[in-house]
Amino acid sequence: MPLLGQHTAAETLDLIRAKDLTIFALDKARQEEGKAPDDTWEADRENFGARYEKARTIANGLIGASRVSLPLVGDEYRPVEPAYQGVLDSLSKTPGTIQKGDLQDLWNRVENARGSAIPIDVLKLQPTAGDPDLKVFQASDTVIRKGEEAAKKASPWLIVGGVAAGALALIALRR
Repeated sequence: MPLLGQHTAAETLDLIRAKDLTIFALDKARQEEGKAPDDTWEADRENFGARYEKARTIANGLIGASRVSLPLVGDEYRPVEPAYQGVLDSLSKTPGTIQKGDLQDLWNRVENARGSAIPIDVLKLQPTAGDPDLKVFQASDTVIRKGEEAAKKASPWLIVGGVAAGALALIALRR
């Protein structure tokens, strides 16, 4: 889950891992087929691969730079939105559409040539990044609850102390 609306390094690494597995499955299915689905598939795959590798390299560089600049902060708390968006943008030429040479287009062409779905291990695609906003909320809730408990325990003593202080003040004023 994004941290304050920004995707984190952990989420970006999860995205890269998922897309690497997807591309591996695509290439494996293409090799099993024995021939390209059409005359332009190989060139389209090469162009897509160059676009994705460039975005992947930049994302890993941004994550590395963020680790150097914030060494005590974990990946799930380190926002790297430009890296995440760069990887997403590399998957398709125009966001929200499927055009020739996009990852989804390449996938569809191989599936159509095979006549069946490309097998992929979806269990390996599960994200590993946590939800930092939720963790912060839970931690602050714990602190608030502990403060409330401490206040409840201290309340009788505060009343006794207040009465005692008031009594001492009255005695001091009468003298």
